[in-house]
Amino acid sequence: MTADATPRPPDDAELQRRLVDLSGDLLFTADLQGRLTHVNDAFTRTLHHPAADLVGREALSLVRDDARDEARTFYCRQLERGLSDTYFELPLVTRGQATIWVGLHLRIVVADGQPRYFEGAARDVTDRRRVEDALQQSDERYRQAFDENLAGIFVASPSGQIRSCNPAFVQICGFPSLADALGANLGALYPDSGLANLVERVRRDGAVRQHESTLCRVDGRAVPVIESLVGRFDADGELMSINGYVFDDSPRKDLEAQMRQSQKMEALGRLAGGVAHDFNNVLMVINGLSETVLAILEADSPVREDLEEILAAGRRAAGLTAQLLAFSRKRVLLPTTFDLDEAIVTMQPMLCRLLGADIALSVEPSPEPKWIVADRGQIEQVLLNLAANARDAMPEGGELRITATIELRAYEVGHDVLSAPEVVLRLADTGQGMSPDVLARMFEPYFTTKARGKGTGLGLSTVYAIVAESGGRITVESHRGVGTTFAVALPLAVPPEFAIGGETNPFYAFGLDGDRGTRTVLVVEDEAPVRHLVTSTLQRAGYIVLSAEDATSAMARLRGHGVPIDLLLTDVIMPGRNGRELARDAMEFQPGLPVLFMSGYADRTFGPEGPGGLGDAFLQKPFALEVLVARVRQVIGAMPRQEGEPEPVESAPPQDGPPASRRED
Repeated sequence: MTADATPRPPDDAELQRRLVDLSGDLLFTADLQGRLTHVNDAFTRTLHHPAADLVGREALSLVRDDARDEARTFYCRQLERGLSDTYFELPLVTRGQATIWVGLHLRIVVADGQPRYFEGAARDVTDRRRVEDALQQSDERYRQAFDENLAGIFVASPSGQIRSCNPAFVQICGFPSLADALGANLGALYPDSGLANLVERVRRDGAVRQHESTLCRVDGRAVPVIESLVGRFDADGELMSINGYVFDDSPRKDLEAQMRQSQKMEALGRLAGGVAHDFNNVLMVINGLSETVLAILEADSPVREDLEEILAAGRRAAGLTAQLLAFSRKRVLLPTTFDLDEAIVTMQPMLCRLLGADIALSVEPSPEPKWIVADRGQIEQVLLNLAANARDAMPEGGELRITATIELRAYEVGHDVLSAPEVVLRLADTGQGMSPDVLARMFEPYFTTKARGKGTGLGLSTVYAIVAESGGRITVESHRGVGTTFAVALPLAVPPEFAIGGETNPFYAFGLDGDRGTRTVLVVEDEAPVRHLVTSTLQRAGYIVLSAEDATSAMARLRGHGVPIDLLLTDVIMPGRNGRELARDAMEFQPGLPVLFMSGYADRTFGPEGPGGLGDAFLQKPFALEVLVARVRQVIGAMPRQEGEPEPVESAPPQDGPPASRRED
């Protein structure tokens, strides 16, 4: 090969140009006005612009719009300070409008002490920026989840020093602030060396999960919690830190306590209802026979006064059983629509007498009626019981303020919030108030803070039961030395279209004049004394009476009587088939047969939907004998005598069985 064939090495300028074009970095120069004067191949390839389009173009025009002002500030600062080399990251926009992040090294070339032009080298850092952005977003999501988590989260050293925690942990433990929690020791939150035991379990097992414990807050209050602790270990298995997750278990514990209280109240209610049922049968005989003897006793009889005392005591006992039934929710309610304000105003004189002269009663009715649907007698009982409770809380006098307002109550239904109007009855006194311990137990039956013999402990439990049975709710706010406010909320009712007035008492709407001995009543009662009392009373009132001790005997009497009877008067609770089942069978045998139920204990299953309409035809034991006769007259009075019925006959003498009459076979 000749010497002429040997390649000639490039000069320094050409070598630099080649090296610049071979570089993967974006290399360029620009004049002091910021116009590009030279770009390398990597610059044109990355931005997808030919060199001819870039040379002479203002470099800032390649920067993304939202970063252009910041880049201009950086450029001017460089020009002003004459810094030799500075690093800056900014987004550039390609010809296809894609964004590329570059890390820019920029310096000013100085000659003869004067700045001449800029030299720059930029490297594509898009992938790194994406990774950093993803990490930042992940960190932000983690931090948000950490800070907003309802569980208390903490990281602590093996000795218990808190290194990190979230706001929920600060709140659960009662620290004044996050700064107060950081650096504090967990040992103070776990009484009786509880933390040491947990740490030992973490060392041994690696974690403690779903552990029920009790934290002692900074303010000294105990908080039930469920916690999970997870250990972090080094390569040698040494415990380095503990990650903890603490859930405030107070809401669940409160619900469990409420459920236990509800179950206890339900059990006591069943017991009270059963006692009232049996006791009402006894009172039925005591009061009924007392009324019977008093009716025939001479006015000047020496035993008359004692007998009247017996009857009065029996009626007081009947009132006590009525409270037991109301508490156990076994009392049949007769709801009507009435204005609560009108009921309060009507009862105001009675409430004044109950409270006494040293307690000022303030009743504030408004022109707007407040219609509710409830048993008016039971709502009046609520007023009386709450007023009596207020009186006992103000032994030295005070003020009781009674108001009724219409308010909206919000309900959450799925993701929606709905509202419904309700009538809120408030009784606010200026009495002694109640402690938290008393507040927690005030609705328990037989719980009382009064001296022995001063109260039964059934007043507030009866109120609670009546309000619940009426579809309402009751809340209490009380402070020692300030007073107590009871708030009874009941659904607002639709105003009645008309009011019934001026009617004759329906109990006496029908008489027996001209009908004596023509109407037949089948009395079914498993208690022999009560059966005898009811039978004899109705016979004296002029009815033909058949009697039976149970449903089987009653159906036999009904089938064997031969002609239709006028009324089935039956107890509700009996051995074997109950009164409702008997009524169904009897009405199948004799369609249209009127039914009148009686009981000392009536469950909700025997409601107005029962045969004959239990809600409209029901006698609550113990009842007065005149009420018995009047109710029988009312029910039978709605049934006209059928054509072909036999003529009236004289009633047979009282007996526990069917009287002799020509209507029996």
